[in-house]
Amino acid sequence: MSRQSEVLSWAVSTFGPIALDRRERAARLLEECIELAQAEGLSSELVSRIAERVYSRPAGDVKRELAQVAMTLDASAENLGLDAQAAAAGELERVKGIPAAHFVGRQAAKAALGIANLSMEDCGVALEAVESTEPARCLTTEPALTEEHGGARGCSDPT
Repeated sequence: MSRQSEVLSWAVSTFGPIALDRRERAARLLEECIELAQAEGLSSELVSRIAERVYSRPAGDVKRELAQVAMTLDASAENLGLDAQAAAAGELERVKGIPAAHFVGRQAAKAALGIANLSMEDCGVALEAVESTEPARCLTTEPALTEEHGGARGCSDPT
């Protein structure tokens, strides 16, 4: 199994089907990029100006944008003297050792702020009532996104 498949499998087992939602994945990537920018000393004002510039232009091609994210990450890691692949592998092992309830609680706090479980909120589907230690479940009739991830269902068009 590739590392990226292993990471997505961990996310699905921890957060449930919402982890397969493209908008949710994009929001979590954005959050991590902002946290890296903050760690490197960029101000929230600069981050806002960058976001305004990006959104003033037409949306790009997802495949190309993903490749540019990967290239920028690699260049940043090299500039910092870090191995991005080794850091990611180490982080995966670290988070696998943390109880899922920790992450589910953090996700619930983000959802309360309107910055997580986005497609569940935006597409108007019901959320199954679950205890706070379980991931939210999206109750939708959308087709399963992938067999690899147990046929979990998501809210967004997977194409």
